[in-house]
Amino acid sequence: MKLKKEMMNVKEKVQSLLTKHPHLRDDDNKLIANIWYGQLSDKDISAGLFLQRLADGKMISCETIRRTRQVLQAKIPELRGELYKSKKDIGEETKANWFNPEVV
Repeated sequence: MKLKKEMMNVKEKVQSLLTKHPHLRDDDNKLIANIWYGQLSDKDISAGLFLQRLADGKMISCETIRRTRQVLQAKIPELRGELYKSKKDIGEETKANWFNPEVV
């Protein structure tokens, strides 16, 4: 039951972390680790117990967290990271050069 409640709050948790900690906007691994850390009531559990909880579906899946981040960043551009901006710039430059016959 607790996981269902947490799943319903994933969007709010992800949005809050992206807003408060801009370095998480470009790093899904760090974002996922922060979400999972927040889910743990016992912060000093063993790796084996953590992995058992993950395997049993008691932790929010990394794919759910990643997709939630992706949707939020698409809807709220302010939550996008620096990596998005640099990729966008490179894409625009490549697109401009691709169709320019003078650039070889």
